[in-house]
Amino acid sequence: MITVFERIRIHIKAMRGMFIIPLAVYYILIPFAAYKLGKSPVYETAGMAALFSEYMYNYVPAVSTLWLFLSLREYVQGQGGELLWNASAMTGLSFGIYLLQFICLLPALILAQKDTELTGLVLQMMVIIFFMHGLAYFLCMVTGNIAAATLAVLVYSIFSTAVIGTHSFWYQYSVLHRTDWLVYGCGYFLAGCLFFMAAHAVAKIRPAR
Repeated sequence: MITVFERIRIHIKAMRGMFIIPLAVYYILIPFAAYKLGKSPVYETAGMAALFSEYMYNYVPAVSTLWLFLSLREYVQGQGGELLWNASAMTGLSFGIYLLQFICLLPALILAQKDTELTGLVLQMMVIIFFMHGLAYFLCMVTGNIAAATLAVLVYSIFSTAVIGTHSFWYQYSVLHRTDWLVYGCGYFLAGCLFFMAAHAVAKIRPAR
């Protein structure tokens, strides 16, 4: 019996260079963008921590799902995927990828946030990434198409950070980026749990394609 950790190790090895993409976003692109924007006269009063946090909300949720999509690709669309298809294994893999993703992100959060907002930001990103992984896993199982699921996640990520005129959309995970985030956070955590459970149920009843 292959353990979850062994499955994750195998999939990470199969990702090759693409494994580095989220790490490059967390530790190079986002800090660099926050630094450059912080030098602008318009944003210099905002502070690096605030800008870094803003970029985290804009880009991390979508980017964090990359490893999951790459890992599920072999099960959903790969040759011989029907031989690998196992609902428990895929659910365990999806949750394990989520934990690994958050562990890899945590040092960036600690380095960037050295004030009292650290705990709040860590918990908020933990909830958002959990929700996004549940959503991505569910979409993969329902659509049976990695490209379609990826596109849906990207559209939702744009939808969640967009503002038209003076009005934001409803059901945006960006609502967690505020002082009264805990109530919304509980809702998104429960939604993530429901997505994981629904995806597991679909995987059990739907045969591999």
